[in-house]
Amino acid sequence: MKPIQLGDFQIHKVMDQAFKVPMDMIFEDYDWDVFEANAQWLAPDQLDLETRMPFLSFHSFVVQTPTNNILIDSCIGNDKERGDTPGFHKAQSDYLANLAKIGLSVDDIDYVMCTHMHADHVGWNTQLVNGVWQPTFPQATYVFAEKEYVHWEQQAKAVPDGPWQESSYYDSVLPVMEAGQARLVKTDFSLEDGIWLEEMPGHSPGNTIINAKSGEGRGIFSGDVMHHAVQTVCPHWHTNFCYDKALASETRSAFVDRLADQDVMILPAHFSGNSAGHIRSNGPSLFFDFIDL
Repeated sequence: MKPIQLGDFQIHKVMDQAFKVPMDMIFEDYDWDVFEANAQWLAPDQLDLETRMPFLSFHSFVVQTPTNNILIDSCIGNDKERGDTPGFHKAQSDYLANLAKIGLSVDDIDYVMCTHMHADHVGWNTQLVNGVWQPTFPQATYVFAEKEYVHWEQQAKAVPDGPWQESSYYDSVLPVMEAGQARLVKTDFSLEDGIWLEEMPGHSPGNTIINAKSGEGRGIFSGDVMHHAVQTVCPHWHTNFCYDKALASETRSAFVDRLADQDVMILPAHFSGNSAGHIRSNGPSLFFDFIDL
């Protein structure tokens, strides 16, 4: 994906991995007719019509402001113990090489911001060095919402041998804390002029989005408020990954309604293809209008 200019900010996508996944892996309830009715804009990047399988992308966004390089959501990571989850367990991707392709090294990242602490958003916080998990970005301050951090800290301690969502705390979050590189903040924290958090409850206990504003340019890094572009049409569809499914659906519906036909670029964590665009009206419904790069 080519860089996106947002006022004085430049935005890059850094790929980790992408998969086709079974429909019921994402959605608790869905209607295939909705996919067919919206196939003109969903296929081929968001949906494989032949197999009836949606695509999920796992990528970071790097925002280059006049003063900082900010990496948003650090994906799956390599070498992590993730049970029998395909694509996650002991993954080996070209993520750091892809970061280098945009002209940045791990030393160039000033801040890492995680919209939440699910394993596929904190994985590259650390990397395995001589058998020890160490922060991947040695010069960076990692910004964590305190509400989210406290939940996963407590969950991990309560279930030390729990599923990989809990174990990711130990390999991808705690090493950052122990290295003294983490900063715990409130869910309305402002990092610098034009970059601030906003709580979006439901997907996880302290889930946030990250707002970006520079000049006339406005963008939102929406994390997992939406997992798939079809949720622009059906925001009420429950996602299997959500902590509080009813609240997540309520939050998603309000998010979609609020931003419909607004000049605000949405940059979700899992949309494939160009991965960014706007929520637009489509007769009585809506669709996600991907930017043309």
